[in-house]
Amino acid sequence: MKLHKKYLSIALIGLVCLPAGCGQGGSAQSAIPPEPTTTTLPADQYPQTQIYFAPDIDLMTRDRVRITVAAAEEIWGPVKDLEMWVTGLDPDAALTFRDEFCVIRKKTETESMYCDYKEDKNTYLFVDFANQSKEASKTYEDDGPLAFFQAFSKPSGYIVLPYPHGLASKWPVPSELDQVTIFHEYFHAVQEAARNLVEAKPFADYELMTGWMKEATKTFFKYDLLEPRWFMEGLAIAMSENYVLRLRKEGKIDVESDKGTYKPDLTTTFSGFLFETLYEVGELLEAEPNLRLKTLTDSENGRTPYVFGIWAINYLMVESGPDVFLNTFYPAIQELGWEKAFSQAFGKSIDQFYTDFDQFIRQPQEDLVQFLISSRVD
Repeated sequence: MKLHKKYLSIALIGLVCLPAGCGQGGSAQSAIPPEPTTTTLPADQYPQTQIYFAPDIDLMTRDRVRITVAAAEEIWGPVKDLEMWVTGLDPDAALTFRDEFCVIRKKTETESMYCDYKEDKNTYLFVDFANQSKEASKTYEDDGPLAFFQAFSKPSGYIVLPYPHGLASKWPVPSELDQVTIFHEYFHAVQEAARNLVEAKPFADYELMTGWMKEATKTFFKYDLLEPRWFMEGLAIAMSENYVLRLRKEGKIDVESDKGTYKPDLTTTFSGFLFETLYEVGELLEAEPNLRLKTLTDSENGRTPYVFGIWAINYLMVESGPDVFLNTFYPAIQELGWEKAFSQAFGKSIDQFYTDFDQFIRQPQEDLVQFLISSRVD
């Protein structure tokens, strides 16, 4: 079976718990959907993430989104002041939803790039998402708009989630696709919190600066500290795929909304997910034989950093385990920058890793398959 493009397209926009707390024991059972699913989820089972829904989204779908976010919080802990905005299918309702979004941006004094006036209302983000989602609902082949996480210059940020066709049982696909999307974007919020770059100061006299010069200096400073895109997105894919597949198998997140003939359990482990990406690794290397992990952003194919990023992260997990990313790597970025943090966390320089991985990924496919079988991290 060829992996449906939705599994990887969600990454194209992309363990320890945070101090706020965590838990993977019996309390995770709270993520089981209530019966009947048409009733409102009890408020004491709501996640701490503040979730806003477009007016046209029904109660059952809202509950299933909350259940999924609550499951992500069980794994990685709540992210302070995180928001999620779930868009619908009605363009007129999306305008009202946009107004609510902009009121919150003004009230909290946070960035509002999507609140600028536009003569064509169809170009507003939430209206555009509603129109794209409405078209996507007509065919299984059209993925619709892509979810994304937007960080603020102050701590936290917000996730924008397009209409969740799977969780709404309105698409002939399993709800797993929406669950992976939610986990993926939630993990980006976790990454942002773990980096803790908001309070990082570029230099001693930084506080004496004012206005646009201060903001520009801070932006460029943070950009230099950030890990590369293959790492950021590859880790988000790895974590979301790994945990969603595991929690579905354990019955801890919803499978009741799965619908249609597409079988959701064909890929039941993260290793199985990686196996399904092997064909694309081969295609990318065949199209661009000189691809290197260090220079993936030069590739003509925008998917390259994400496909290779998944494999690179798995390679690191096999060598160092999954806990090192949030335990050791991210907390060190503010002080050391990402390259020195990488060396400290993984015991080798980033250049040495690039060399090792570029040799590894060019092995015959049967050797890569054997690697997956003998070095599973799920």
